Amino acid sequence: MAKIRRAEKNDESFLKNLEEKCFPASRQASSSSLKRSMSSHHQSVLILETDEGVPVGSAVVFKFKKTWRIYSISILPEFQRLGLGRFIMEKIIEKAKECGVHRISLEADHNNKKLIAWYKGFGLSKVKILK
Repeated sequence: MAKIRRAEKNDESFLKNLEEKCFPASRQASSSSLKRSMSSHHQSVLILETDEGVPVGSAVVFKFKKTWRIYSISILPEFQRLGLGRFIMEKIIEKAKECGVHRISLEADHNNKKLIAWYKGFGLSKVKILK
């Protein structure tokens, strides 16, 4: 179906394009932020590829000792609703469990009921509303 790999330097333009296609300007990661994430020992930038090796999505995960924070998950619009977001989310949760991490955190706009319901489908629950 798909495969996941760590982002490499040559993925920078894909990641920037993905940010532009998936997020409003006010929520896009900058190129420098993406570069820092890719070089950090405490973060993983993952690339989701089709079986043919075409990059179609990404995830940025901050890895703390007891908690992994999913900073972002994004799938190119033309590849959404094909189960690829579910695929990468399940792999992140699976890997966290393998590493002994039992808490995953993330943020979602409280008005985005569809996204919140999607996260709840993975067993995640709302802890608090940030202001």
